[in-house]
Amino acid sequence: MAFVFNFYSTFTDFENDLSFYQKNNHCCFRIQSSDTVEKTNKRTKWQIPEDFKYSRCVFVCTHFGEHRYCGKGIKSNTKSSATGCKVFLHLAYDYALRGLVVRKQFLEHNHPTNPDTYVHELRNKRLTPGQRQELKEIVQLQPVNEKLLSLLRNKYGKVLSLKDVRHLKSQCEFHCGLATPSVDT
Repeated sequence: MAFVFNFYSTFTDFENDLSFYQKNNHCCFRIQSSDTVEKTNKRTKWQIPEDFKYSRCVFVCTHFGEHRYCGKGIKSNTKSSATGCKVFLHLAYDYALRGLVVRKQFLEHNHPTNPDTYVHELRNKRLTPGQRQELKEIVQLQPVNEKLLSLLRNKYGKVLSLKDVRHLKSQCEFHCGLATPSVDT
């Protein structure tokens, strides 16, 4: 599916199209840069309707760019999903058409895009606020990590590791007041 010169009468229409594309092509996008309608309307005499969220927006693959190392680059002290992928979509408001148009695109990934890699994207691992609330109630019962992992896979379809489960569990315990964070003095 090509996006170039596709017209969208609302930002929601574009988001729906992008979401459909991401699910079918097993990739995730994030906003790299954008200009809000409010900011653009202050700078120009031609006004964009307020119901549009952005006047210009660049979406890139979550693997876009190169990993930047701190220090001498010997040891990485941060995790990065950057692989040098060049995939992007440039969305801009068109005053003549009175809507959003994809001006430029590049959709060839330099990494595998398949269902197996898609489920491991951080965006797909996140729990919704409702799911987090349910998890808080379950964590109060102090379940074993493996059983909690199995529950999250079966109930929500989330592919998580035991490390992810331990992290979620500690977050819930902290926010529920079940555990106090350790502070070095």
